Amino acid sequence: MVIVSLLMLACQKEKGLPVITFPTVSYSVKPENVTINNTMIVTGPSAIYEQGSYVVYKLTLTAASSIKQMRVQVLADYIALDSKVIATFPANLCDSIGNFTTEVTEAVVYYRLHIHPLIVPNSTVKVTFSVLDNDLYRMEQSNSFKVIKSGSSAGKQFNLFFVMVGTQEALKAAFEVPQATGNGPYVYNAENVSNLGNYFSLDRRVCYAYPSDALRNSDKVDWIGYRYMDVPLVSRNWALGETVKTVRTTSVPAYQVGWAFVSPYDTATLVTDTLRMGYYLAANYRLPLPAAPPVAGKLISTYLAYQTSYGALCKLAQTVKKFPVKNNVQFKKISLTPEQFDQTSHNNELSALTAGSPNAWAPKTKPLQPDEVYAFKRADGTMGMFKVIFVPVSSTYDAISVWIKY
Repeated sequence: MVIVSLLMLACQKEKGLPVITFPTVSYSVKPENVTINNTMIVTGPSAIYEQGSYVVYKLTLTAASSIKQMRVQVLADYIALDSKVIATFPANLCDSIGNFTTEVTEAVVYYRLHIHPLIVPNSTVKVTFSVLDNDLYRMEQSNSFKVIKSGSSAGKQFNLFFVMVGTQEALKAAFEVPQATGNGPYVYNAENVSNLGNYFSLDRRVCYAYPSDALRNSDKVDWIGYRYMDVPLVSRNWALGETVKTVRTTSVPAYQVGWAFVSPYDTATLVTDTLRMGYYLAANYRLPLPAAPPVAGKLISTYLAYQTSYGALCKLAQTVKKFPVKNNVQFKKISLTPEQFDQTSHNNELSALTAGSPNAWAPKTKPLQPDEVYAFKRADGTMGMFKVIFVPVSSTYDAISVWIKY
């Protein structure tokens, strides 16, 4: 298959003006193995190329009179100056920059383009080929491809998609999907937020809104999004006066402290945080603690009338404890800016990123903040990462949104 830019202008009029025929330039889109200067070369183009690599274009030029020159223009952040013509057929028709020294009306030119090693990953490079004939008529043809990090094409290319994890309360506010660079994106739940829930599945790219659905599909649930209370868990013999004073110095209500993701494998996290909220309620309303060591569900239900916002966390803990399958997903915060997240295209880049992070793998994230990037690892060893876009600061909008690469 050949892409051709061809314009035939017939200006034949009653007064007998000549017919003007423009030259043509085309590039082959079918990869071919050719030997040039005793070296086997594969012609392009491809959809992606690594930083610092080369692409050889096989160009076909035609002209009604004769070909005067061929030129190449590259639109990119950085330009490599060693790009040039490396061969022609018939041989020796032009010099390395495309000036023809032999009069021909048809030629095949092999042009080697060097992709500058400093081009920003995941950016697009546009290459425009033009041909000029001896009548000074000109025609051009363009090709674009994406540049990825050097060495990354050895891995699997990420899919990029958007997800919201949270509760049905998110329906109270309108939401617009933010823009992101990269391959994709596959937009999840952008317009159908009625499916929004806490239990997220990577394989199905869905958040189960109801515990009954999560229970039936627990083998597909990778993590759970929830608001939490991050105060110290103390013994049941604590003195109310001192601890009440400590808890009351919290600058925001407990349900606004933050959001986190937790693996279903770490059921204890949800149970523990439920207990912490129970203790908070007891302190906040100066209620007595139970005489015996409390059970999460019983403690929270005892004080639920005083703060109904904690009912969702209690339901999460009780639901996850009943999961037939609890997937073991681990999280690790990595040092990437949002822009660097956008530039990461293949999964083999994650190994170096996670190895260079001082943070430990854990079944629960830290309090999530906008622009943070986390890697995640499933029980089967497959890895991905997500970038935090939005974290609610009040109960008006009760969902967290992220871009996921997996």
